Amino acid sequence: MDQGTGITRPSVSRRTGGSIAWTLLSVILVTSLLVSGSGILVAALAFWTDLENQQLIQLENYVDERGRRNAAIFDTVERAQATAIERFERRLGALPDDEIEQRFNALFPLRPDGTRRSRDDMFDGYLDEQGNHHSGVGAYLNPPGDWTPLERRQLVSAYEVVDSTGQALNGLVDNFYYFTFRNQLVISAADRDDQLRFYRHDATADFDFTGATFVELMRPAINPGRQFVCGELTQLIYVRDEESLTTGCYTPYDLDGSPVGAFGTTIQLHAYFEAAMAGPPAHGVNILLDQAGHLIAHPDLIHDRVTDGQIDAISATYDLPAITELLLAEPATRTLGTLISRDGRWVVAYSRLQGPGWFSVSLVDRNIQRRSIAGKLSIALGLGILGVALQAVLAYFILYRRFVRPLEALTGHFGVARPRAAATNPALQPLLGSRHEIGMLARTLEEQRATNKDAFDLLEARVAERTRELEAANQAKSTFLANISHEIRTPLNGILGLAQVLRTTSRSKQRQDQARMIEESGETLTQLLNDVLDMSKIEAGKMELSPQVVDPARLFGDMHTLFQASAEAKSLDFSVEIDPSLPERLEFDPLRVRQCLSNLLSNAIKFTSKGSVQLSARWHRETDQAGLLEIKVCDTGIGIPPEKLDTLFSPFTQSDAAIAGEFGGTGLGLSIARDLARLMGGDITAEATPGQGSTFTLTFTAKPAQTRPAAPEERTPTQLADDPGYAGLLGLRVLLVEDNDINRQVVQAFMGPLKVHVTEAENGLEALAALEAAPFDIVLMDVRMPILDGLEATRRLRDSDAPWRDIPVTALTANASHQDADICLAAGMDSFASKPLKPASLFNAMRRARELRPYRPA
Repeated sequence: MDQGTGITRPSVSRRTGGSIAWTLLSVILVTSLLVSGSGILVAALAFWTDLENQQLIQLENYVDERGRRNAAIFDTVERAQATAIERFERRLGALPDDEIEQRFNALFPLRPDGTRRSRDDMFDGYLDEQGNHHSGVGAYLNPPGDWTPLERRQLVSAYEVVDSTGQALNGLVDNFYYFTFRNQLVISAADRDDQLRFYRHDATADFDFTGATFVELMRPAINPGRQFVCGELTQLIYVRDEESLTTGCYTPYDLDGSPVGAFGTTIQLHAYFEAAMAGPPAHGVNILLDQAGHLIAHPDLIHDRVTDGQIDAISATYDLPAITELLLAEPATRTLGTLISRDGRWVVAYSRLQGPGWFSVSLVDRNIQRRSIAGKLSIALGLGILGVALQAVLAYFILYRRFVRPLEALTGHFGVARPRAAATNPALQPLLGSRHEIGMLARTLEEQRATNKDAFDLLEARVAERTRELEAANQAKSTFLANISHEIRTPLNGILGLAQVLRTTSRSKQRQDQARMIEESGETLTQLLNDVLDMSKIEAGKMELSPQVVDPARLFGDMHTLFQASAEAKSLDFSVEIDPSLPERLEFDPLRVRQCLSNLLSNAIKFTSKGSVQLSARWHRETDQAGLLEIKVCDTGIGIPPEKLDTLFSPFTQSDAAIAGEFGGTGLGLSIARDLARLMGGDITAEATPGQGSTFTLTFTAKPAQTRPAAPEERTPTQLADDPGYAGLLGLRVLLVEDNDINRQVVQAFMGPLKVHVTEAENGLEALAALEAAPFDIVLMDVRMPILDGLEATRRLRDSDAPWRDIPVTALTANASHQDADICLAAGMDSFASKPLKPASLFNAMRRARELRPYRPA
C-alpha cells in the first residue's frame, strides 16, 4: 500500500510458478502436447467411434430382423380377429328373427343352477344339416339379469364365428374366443387336454370372470383407442394346471359406440419364446418386455415354471427398471433403435412388436466390447505418449534458457509497485544492451517506468482531491434529503389528517369523495417522497412492485375526478374512453400506474392552452392468464419538436429551456414514469407534432383476476375507539408536544372519540414543565421542534429522578426511515408513528407504548 494514497498495488511473485515467463513456458509445452498428442487421440477416438457405430448398426439390423420374425404370429392373430369382427357384424344382420330364440336355446341350454352352457356335442363333435363337422367349442353364459334379444342374437352369431375361426386357427394358437362384459364366454379350443370342462360343467353358478385382467384390458378407460392389444405374460386365469405359459391378445368390439366385449386368442409361448430367445448376439442376451416394461421372456424362463423370484433376479441382473425407463421414454412412433443404458454397461437394441406392443430387446455387454477395442488402442497410445514426453523435455531445455530466465529477470524487477532504475540491477544490464526482442522489451519497460512514475504521482493527487469532493457532495445530498423530507411531511400530515376528518365526518357524498381524492393524492405524494428518500435503492435497481386486484374503470374514473378541476380551470374538454372488452378486475400495481398517469395527465393539461385532453384505455389479451393494458393520453397542446423526442425521457431534461422557464418542472417525471412502466413489463412512447399536440402511450402487463379488489381496511377514529382492542386508550390524560398548530388539530380530531384529555405543548421545554405541573398517562412527542427537540426532551425525561421518568412516550415525526426510528428508540421513546399520520397507526403506536411501559401516574 502506497503511503498517502491508500492504493494497494499488485506485487509480482518471485516464485517461478507464478511468473509470466513460466506461464509462457507452460503454454508452449501444453501446446506441444496438444498438437502432438491430439493427432493420436483423434485417430484413436475416430477408430473407436467408427467401430462402435458399425457394431450398433449391425445390432440394429439384427433386432429389426428378429422383431419381424417375433411379430409374425401376432400379425396373424390380429388379422384373424379383425376378420372375425367383420363376419360377426355381417352375421348379426343376416340372422332371421324367428330363428334366434330356437337356436339360442338349442346351442346354450338352461342348466339347473340358472346358467346357460354349451351342449357337450359342441365340443365332442356333431354334423350340421349340410353335413359339416363342428367340434371343440364350449360356452359359459351367466349375465346379471336376463338375456336381451340383442344379446341372444349376438351370442348365436358369436358361436358361428368362433367355431369357424377356431377351426381355421387350430394348431397355430391355443384357442379363439368371444366374451362380453356381462359374464358371457364362447370359446373354441379343440386341442385342450381339459376339454373345456371347467366352463361346460365345473364352474359354479357364482363364477364371474368380468373382473379378470384381460377383461379390464378391454374397457374404454384402459383401452380408449379400442385397439388390438396383448396382455402381460401370465398363466391364463382359466388354465388350472398352471403349466401352460401363455399370453392373450384381444380386439375390442363396440356396438353403436357402446362397448360390448372382445374377441380374444390365447397363444402358447413356449415354442415362441424358444425361437425368440435363440441366436443372441455376441456377449449379449435376448429378452421380451411388454408395453409397460415388465419382463415376459428370457432364456432362463422358457423350460421352467415361472416364479416371481426368477423374474426379480433377472430384473436385478440387467437393471431392467432403468432400461425400461429408457425404452418408455422413446417416441411411440419409433419402432426400432439402439440406446446406451444409464450406467453405460449395456447396449440396448430394440424393436416394437406392433401387435402386442411388446419390446423385442437384445442386451449386449458394452464393457466386454470396449475392452476388446481398448486392447488394440493401448499400444498405439503408449508409443504416442512416449514421443510427446520426449518432445516436451527437449522444448523445456531450449525455452528455459532463451526465454524463461530473461523474462523472469524482467518480471522480478518491473513487477514491483515502484521499480527502481533498470541500470541499477546487474541481472538486466546484459538485456539492456541486447538487440533481440526481449532486450527491446527491457528498454521499453524502462522508458515506460519513468513515464508512469510522473503520471502516477499526478493521479494520486487528483484521486485524493476528487475523493474529498465526492464525500462532501454525498453528505450534502443526505442532509438535503433529510431536511426536505421533514419539511414536506409536516404539511402533508395536516393535509391528510384533515382530509380524513372531513371524509369521516361530512354527511355530503360529494364532500366525502372530494376528501377521498385529497387523501389519495396525498398518499401518492407520500409514496413519491418515500421513493426520493430511498434513492439509493432505486439506483441499484431494487424497487419492487406491489400487485393488487384493481377495478381499472374505477381507477380511470378517479384520475378523471382528480384532474377534472385543473382541466375546467383552463376550459379544456377532459374525457375518458374505456375499451368495452377491458376486464372488470385486473391485477397490477395501482400506485405505480397512478404515478405514471398523474405525470402524463398533469403534463397534458399543463402544456395545453385550448382544445382537449383525452385518456383512453385498450385491453390486448395475450393469454388467458395475462394481457397488455394500453393507455393513451392525447392532447391538443404545444407538441414536441421531432429532434427533441429522443431526449424527452432523459432525467433532468425538458424539450426546450424556454418551456422550462414558462411552465416549470424538474424534468424527472417522464424519466421516472418510463422506468416504472418498464419495471411493469411495458413502456412509455411519445408521438407529437409541434403546434398540434402530443400522444403518450403507456403499456404494461396485467393479469385478469377473479377476486374482487380488496376493500380498504382503514377504519375511522370512531370505529377504532369502539374496538375492544383499544379500550386501554379510553379516557387517558395525554400530553401532546407538537410545534405545528395544524398537526395538533389533526391529532386532537383523531383522538376525539377516545374521550381523552389532551394538554398541548409546543416544544420540549414546555413539555417538561407540563409534566411537573400535572399527571399524564402518555406523551405524544414530535421529534423536530424549536428551542428543545423531542429527542433531547425524552433523554432529559429518562435521565431525571422525577416520578414521571417512566411515562410512555410515542414519537411523532416526519422522518420516515428505519434509521430515524432507531434513533427515537435509542433516545428513550417507546413507539414510533410516522407522518402523515393515520388513525390506526397512531392508536397502534400509543397502545404499543403503554404495553411496553405499564406506567401509572402517582
